[in-house]
Amino acid sequence: MIGKLRLLFDVIVIDAPPLLPVSDPAILSRDMDGVVLVVRAGKTRRDVALRAKKILDDFKRAGGMPRHVVVDYGCGSLWVGEAFMGYLEPGNYIGLDVVDYFYKEGLARLSAEFLASRRPSLHVISDASLAEVRARNPDFVFSF
Repeated sequence: MIGKLRLLFDVIVIDAPPLLPVSDPAILSRDMDGVVLVVRAGKTRRDVALRAKKILDDFKRAGGMPRHVVVDYGCGSLWVGEAFMGYLEPGNYIGLDVVDYFYKEGLARLSAEFLASRRPSLHVISDASLAEVRARNPDFVFSF
């Protein structure tokens, strides 16, 4: 599947289990163009935050910039999507999921002001929504 996605997109971002408790993310990261680590503000220890900064710097070195269009394939309740919305320029976050129930749960959690300023594009996965996403020519695609 990754091979097929590489034919369509320049960079693919894959979510993995938490970085510190298991080795899977470190192993996967060797074959990735970059890594994004999501942490909880006020809950993450300093040493963990410093490690996260290094990983985020690696992601940025791989080319991740606010101007890029990012597709979150399987966006769920937008916990990770919220971080991307905050980093990306308005309108550059696209969330896709199999049903709208998941991302509606996330929308209910986020403030109206945040959503209005970030302008995420959220869709149920279908041939039409995939064609619309492809027309945006996204720079990154990730799936959790």
